[in-house]
Amino acid sequence: MWALPGAAAIVATSLGASSAWVAASALLGGGVAGWIARRSRRDTPPIDIQRRALIAESTTLGVVMTDRNGVVEWANEGFARLSGYRPEELIGTKPGKVLQCEKSDPKTIQAIGQALRAGQSFSGEIWNRTKQGRDYIISIEIQPLHDHDGELLGFVALELDVTEQRQMENELGVSERRMRDLVEKTNLIVWEYEPEHDRFRYISPQAERLGFETQRWYEPGFFSEVIHEDDRERTLCACAEATKREEDHELTYRMRCKDGSIVWIRDMVRVTREASGSVLLRGVFIDITEQKETELELEAVSESARVEAERADLAFAGASIGLWDWRPQSDQLIVNACWAEMIGASLEELKGQTSDWLDRLHPEDAEMTRAALDDHFEGKVAIYEATFRARHRDGHWVWTRARGKVVERDEAGAPVRMVGIQMDETHVVERERELERLRLDAEAANRSKSEFLANMSHEIRTPLTAILGYADLLHDDGDISRAPERRVEMIETIRSAGQHLLTVINDILDLSKIEAERLTIDPVESDIVDLINGVASLARSQAEGKGVQLDIVLEGPIPCRARIDPTRVRQVMVNLLGNAAKFTEAGSIQLRVASPRLNSLRIEVEDTGPGIDRAGVDKLFQPFSQADGTVTRRFGGSGLGLSISRRLAELMGGSVTLLWTVLGEGSCFALEVPVEVAEGSATFESLEDAVSSAETKVKATPALNLEGSILLVEDGPVNQRLIGSILKRAGARVTIAGHGQEALDEISAASGRGEPFDVVLSDMQMPVMDGYTLARTLKTRLPELPVIALTAHAMAEDEQRCMDAGCVGYATKPIDREELLSICQRFMVASRQSRKAG
Repeated sequence: MWALPGAAAIVATSLGASSAWVAASALLGGGVAGWIARRSRRDTPPIDIQRRALIAESTTLGVVMTDRNGVVEWANEGFARLSGYRPEELIGTKPGKVLQCEKSDPKTIQAIGQALRAGQSFSGEIWNRTKQGRDYIISIEIQPLHDHDGELLGFVALELDVTEQRQMENELGVSERRMRDLVEKTNLIVWEYEPEHDRFRYISPQAERLGFETQRWYEPGFFSEVIHEDDRERTLCACAEATKREEDHELTYRMRCKDGSIVWIRDMVRVTREASGSVLLRGVFIDITEQKETELELEAVSESARVEAERADLAFAGASIGLWDWRPQSDQLIVNACWAEMIGASLEELKGQTSDWLDRLHPEDAEMTRAALDDHFEGKVAIYEATFRARHRDGHWVWTRARGKVVERDEAGAPVRMVGIQMDETHVVERERELERLRLDAEAANRSKSEFLANMSHEIRTPLTAILGYADLLHDDGDISRAPERRVEMIETIRSAGQHLLTVINDILDLSKIEAERLTIDPVESDIVDLINGVASLARSQAEGKGVQLDIVLEGPIPCRARIDPTRVRQVMVNLLGNAAKFTEAGSIQLRVASPRLNSLRIEVEDTGPGIDRAGVDKLFQPFSQADGTVTRRFGGSGLGLSISRRLAELMGGSVTLLWTVLGEGSCFALEVPVEVAEGSATFESLEDAVSSAETKVKATPALNLEGSILLVEDGPVNQRLIGSILKRAGARVTIAGHGQEALDEISAASGRGEPFDVVLSDMQMPVMDGYTLARTLKTRLPELPVIALTAHAMAEDEQRCMDAGCVGYATKPIDREELLSICQRFMVASRQSRKAG
C-alpha cells in the first residue's frame, strides 16, 4: 500500500498542527492562498501561508477542501487529473455524489458519511469513476480542520490513484493461487522451516494425509517427532551440517504417520538467508514409498514454483511423478522435467503446447483418452484418469498413467485450466499382461480339465448304464427267490461294483466343480425325518450284513421341515455313515441327531471301528488321501469322500469335524449346517414318532405306471434294448430311433397315423443329428411335444445346455429307474392334457 501518511504529513506540517489534514469548508473564491490565509492562525506569517498554498497546488496527490457539510470549496490540479473534472466543476458539489459508482463499496461510503457527520478522520480505499467513465481505485485520507477555539471549520481530503498497484497485486494473487493449486493437487508437501525456532513457518495442506492436524506441524520440535526413530539422528545431523554450510541438500528417511504406518520421504531442501540474517529452509516432501519398495533410484530435477515471498521452491529432479499444467483454450501445456524424461525429451525440446502430448499419443489409445477427458470436462467423473502409451524419443512406446482435475472454468463452464500428474506405468502394465497371460493359461487348463472330466464321465457312464441296468433286469426277471444263490450273489456283485464305480466318478466331478467354484447350494424346504431315515436305511443293510448294529438317537426337538440343500446334506451323511459301516467290523454305529436352538442341524456318527492314528488324522480331509495306504487295498475307496464332505458343508455355511478318535476303540465325526425352520413345521422328540410318520408316507407312495407312447432316441443298441425294456415294463408303448433325423421321420409318421407321441426321450450325443439339434428343431415345429434329455454328461453346465436347447427335463446315465419313470410320467400326463385342451 502507498505511504499516504507520509504525503499527508507534508500538508499537515505546512498547515499547522491545529489544522492538519483537512477539508470541510470549500473555498468559494480567492484561490487556495486566500483560503489558507482565512483558515490559518492570525499570527501565521504571510510567507508561511504562501508556502502552504504552493504545496497544496503543486502536489501530485488529489487535494479537496470542503466545508463542514462535505461540499467542495476548492480542489487542486492533482485532483482534476484524477477525476477528469475541472476544479470549478466540482465547487458546490459533494465528491461522493459526483465520483462514486456501482463498484463503490456501500460500507465504505457509509463509513465516510459517519466520519464527516462526527467531525472525525477517515482512511481507506474506494472505487470512483472519472468524468470520462474510467473506473479507478483511490486511497483516501480525510482529516477534520478546527480553528484555535476547536470549532470545526471543514475537511481536507488527500487522494491517490492506486488502481495499477491493486491490479498488480491481484495478478500476483492469481499467480500464487495457480501455483498453490498445482502444488495442492499433487502428492507433494511444500514447507518452510525456521531452524532457529525448530518449527515450520508454513506447510501445505497435503501434510494432513499423514494423519496429524495441520496445527501440530507448527509446534516446535514436531518435525523430529515424526521422523522414524531409526532415521532421526542421521537425518537431523545431515540436515544441520548442510544448513550450517548453507548448502542445498536432499534427504531420504522414513516418517511415522499418526496411525503408526510408515512412509518413505524424499526431502528436497533449499537453504536461504533472509534480510534479517536468519536462516530459512524451504523444500518439498515427496512420498517415495512405492519407489523405495521397488528400489527405484530417483534423481533430482528442478522446476521452480514461485509464490508471494518465495514461499516454496519446487525444484527437484529424478522424481517418478511428472507434473503438468494445461490450459485447453490457449493450447498451453506446462510440464516438469520428469514428464519430459518419460518420453526421452528435455524441457528445451518441448514446445509448451498441447501437441507435446497429442503428437506422441498412441493412435489406438487416442479415442479412449479423449473420451476420459470429455467425461471429466462434462462433470461425469470427479477425477480424470487414463492409461495410455506415449512415443519415446527412441521410438518405443512408454505406458503412462495420468490423473488430473479441472481447477478453473470460464463463465460458460468450459475448462480453462487443468492440473495433474503423470507416472511411468510400463512395468505395471507388463506385469498385468503377464498375469493376464497366466490367467488365460489357467483358464485354458481348467477348460481342458473340464472337457476331460466330461468326456471321461460320458465314456464311463455310457457302458455303466448297461451294466447296472441289465443287472437290475436280471435281478427282477422272474422270481428271484427261486434263483440259485450263486446267481443272486453274482448279480449283487455286479450291482455293487457298478455303484462303487459311479460313486468314484461322482466324487471326482464334485471335487472338480468345487475347485472350479461351480458347485452351487440350492436350499429348499425339505423333510428332515425322511432325509435321516432314508440315509440310515442305506447304511443299515451294509452294517447289519456284517453283524454291526445301527442305532438312531434324537437329542431334543428336531424340526420336521426346514430349508436346506437335501441333496448335499444327504451326500455328506451317506459318506459319514458309509465310512462307519465300511470300517466297523464288530460292535455298533450310533447316529445322533440334534437341532440346537432349532437354527442348525447337527449330526454325529460314532462307530466302534479301528480308530485313526495321528498321521492319519493329519491327512484325513486331503483329497485322494486315506488314513492308511492299506485301507485302500482292504476296503477300497478313492480318498475323496471326507474332503468333499467338508467342502460341501463349508459351502452350506457349516462344517465337518472329527470330534474324537482312539486306536482300537473307534471314531466320531460331526456334520453341522445352518437350517431355517419352515413356517408351521412340527417337531419330533422321539424316534418312534419320526419312524411312524416316515413309514406312513412310504406306504402311501403309489407305484409308477406309464400310459402312452414314448419315442426313445438312442444310437447305442445296448442302451436301446435296456431303456426300451424299462419303459415297456412300466406300461409305455416305445418306438426307437437311432438319431435325430430318424426321430423327426418317426414323429411325422406317427402324426400322419393320428397316433402322436406323448414324449421324446433323447440321448444328446448321436451321429447324423444330435439331441441338441433335435430339441431345437422340435421347439420350433412342435413346441407342445416335450423332449427329455438323457445323457452321460453330468456336469451342471451340461444340464443348462440341454435346457437352453429346448428340453423340458434332464436325466443322467447310469439310469435311476425310479427317477426316469417319474419324469416320463409327469410329462406324458401333461402332454396328453395339452392335446385334449387344444
